[in-house]
Amino acid sequence: MWNISSYSNEKIEKKIEKYIKEAYSNKEYLRCYNLLNLLLKINPKNKILIRYANKFNDSFIKRQKIRWGKWFIFRDIFKSPKLYIFLIILYFTWSTK
Repeated sequence: MWNISSYSNEKIEKKIEKYIKEAYSNKEYLRCYNLLNLLLKINPKNKILIRYANKFNDSFIKRQKIRWGKWFIFRDIFKSPKLYIFLIILYFTWSTK
């Protein structure tokens, strides 16, 4: 992303603000929420932080996390070599009958 040691807090704030606006406009709410938490650590009195933090509630974020979790579980199942090994063994046992 960027080298934090070469930036001051103001420059980091501006970059995070830009990323927050971009994430919210692209409907990447979980990313936006995580960026808000990062901005909170840098400057808790930031206007962008206050404006976007008021748009989130806990149930909304929980639903987003569950949705992402289900997607990654689904994706991991099809990337698993165990599934393909099982299907090959199943194919060979059915083909020998």
